[in-house]
Amino acid sequence: MSTQDIHKLSSVLRSIEIIEEKTNILQSEYTTSINENDNLHPTIIDDTNIHLQIFFQHFEQLLQIDLKNRISLLNNNNNKRNYWNFFSVALKESKALYDTVLYVLNSQEVKTSVGRGRLFLRFCLQNHRLGDVIQQSFMTTKIVNQFYIDESFWTVPKYVDRIIQALYQLNDLRYDLLSNSQYQLDVCWPTTESLENRSKTISDPVSRMRTNSVSSFLSMNSVDSQSHISIVPEISASIPITATLFRVL
Repeated sequence: MSTQDIHKLSSVLRSIEIIEEKTNILQSEYTTSINENDNLHPTIIDDTNIHLQIFFQHFEQLLQIDLKNRISLLNNNNNKRNYWNFFSVALKESKALYDTVLYVLNSQEVKTSVGRGRLFLRFCLQNHRLGDVIQQSFMTTKIVNQFYIDESFWTVPKYVDRIIQALYQLNDLRYDLLSNSQYQLDVCWPTTESLENRSKTISDPVSRMRTNSVSSFLSMNSVDSQSHISIVPEISASIPITATLFRVL
């Protein structure tokens, strides 16, 4: 087993653990708020919740791992497939779930595949569809194979089942993730830092652009240093985790 394989697998398993941990915390906080308020005013989860911030960043990282490169004559860093296109293709024949894709396609809020992917995940979570979307999409083996390498952890049921189970825990919670269109999802996820900076510079477009650029660079480090994901270098994303490696676990 190579050092890169070990590093990559460790990142995958750590992110799954963090997703499970954060969904448990979010569910517990929500249940506590219901009990304390006699079910009249439960907490509505929004972007100020640090556990939600960490959840989204690690979940996106998992979706990006093991994506294939496009076949192209151009050798550039933008040649990798993206998870937004994966979902838009995987759900195309689903009458029950394709409206999640249409919502993003009809939105003027995002302009890039990165931003569309993030808006898609937020819309699905707010509307209690995220577990269904992940389960349906990764059941479509033919399309999964078009976008992800053959040895991807997304083809290993025991890991996918853990992720889906965690996502379904979030179905009973209430969210407010779509009412504010000021976030620049094309640049970065909303984080504690970006939310604070946005409120300070909302009247200064030039300063706001500069702030978002900094937030993009720091987004994976500014939320919670203890749960920071060990990001695998871009070149290793195309290095497969072999089936033998999974069996060792």
